[in-house]
Amino acid sequence: MDIQTKSSYTVHKQSQTNTQQGKATMATDQLNHIIEEVEQLSDEDLQAAHERILDILDERRWDQLLNSPESIAYAEKRRKVVIAEHLAGKTKKYIPGKSIADLFQQEI
Repeated sequence: MDIQTKSSYTVHKQSQTNTQQGKATMATDQLNHIIEEVEQLSDEDLQAAHERILDILDERRWDQLLNSPESIAYAEKRRKVVIAEHLAGKTKKYIPGKSIADLFQQEI
């Protein structure tokens, strides 16, 4: 590696380190701000915030699960089965305004 390339590499690595440290500092500052705000919440508001955070985390877990390679493969397999069943006449046409119960009580 020549001196200029080595110097550019060193500057780039230092920039990455500074960026990572900056993100960590920003995250810490944000977290400290949140803690200060949370300490001022009523018990009722704190419970509501707790429930909302749990909902967000649950949604994130579902998103991760449904976007996993296994889920995508399963959905593709099911899609093929459903299309085949439809083409074989094993599905019922939905009639707007009818309930699902009425739809399934009809004879084919």
